[in-house]
Amino acid sequence: MDPLQLRKIVLRWTPPILILALIGAAVAFVLTRHETPQYQATGRVLVLGQVEASALSLTPDEIISTDASLMTQPPLLKRVIDDLHLPMSVDQLAAQISVAQEGKTELIAVSVTDPDPTRASQIANAVISNFVASAQSQN
Repeated sequence: MDPLQLRKIVLRWTPPILILALIGAAVAFVLTRHETPQYQATGRVLVLGQVEASALSLTPDEIISTDASLMTQPPLLKRVIDDLHLPMSVDQLAAQISVAQEGKTELIAVSVTDPDPTRASQIANAVISNFVASAQSQN
């Protein structure tokens, strides 16, 4: 390609590319400026994957998976809402919580996302403490 032709192409396309880049930057700025910040609090609970001889025969992974799913069930979440006097429904609270086993360990991570960092921490702690209290009362 001739250097003169290349120069013409660059001069022709530089202004539209710069304008599009500036428009994209302005849109991104406006969108992020109006977005409410979200904070995440994470707590961990150790779940021993052992079952008594009289219980059902479950593998440790099945026990941990079951315990993780119990942490987002309506009865436990209702207790958290009542304890913290939260102005939300069980479904709204469940949408803020994610629970997952950490790798191949017996740890379950409870993460709560909320616009208020203090409330996110309080919810995560309340979910864990209510789960532990529930598990201890069953023994």
